[in-house]
Amino acid sequence: MSRLHCCSHLKKLFDEKEKRKVVDKAYKTLKAHSEEFDAIAVSGMSMALIGPILAWRLNKKVCLVRKPSENSHSSFVFEGYENQRVAFVDDLIATGNTFRYVETELAKRNCKIVGIYLYWDDDTGRKLCGITRWFG
Repeated sequence: MSRLHCCSHLKKLFDEKEKRKVVDKAYKTLKAHSEEFDAIAVSGMSMALIGPILAWRLNKKVCLVRKPSENSHSSFVFEGYENQRVAFVDDLIATGNTFRYVETELAKRNCKIVGIYLYWDDDTGRKLCGITRWFG
């Protein structure tokens, strides 16, 4: 029998039924703003699991910003298309450090964050999924 090894906030993304719920909810929310952005910007492992799926469903490009601590075979911090209006999609914003880092790296490529979507519901049952903030 196989056993899942991952941190708690990734569990729902390894469960296909739960991942579908997360992606479907994000899709519905972001679809309403689809004329306002060209790409989905993501960072980190959890976002690597749903970012491309979400971008594909929305017919958008993906901008991946690697976190400084990530080990990778690629030396690129940024992978994707430059000169984009992006919706930053993440699980949550706790300290804001990831957001500020991603925003800085995107700005170096003439990409601007025009909206934020957070998908995470915490383990205490607080419903945070679907929080959005649009600038503009």
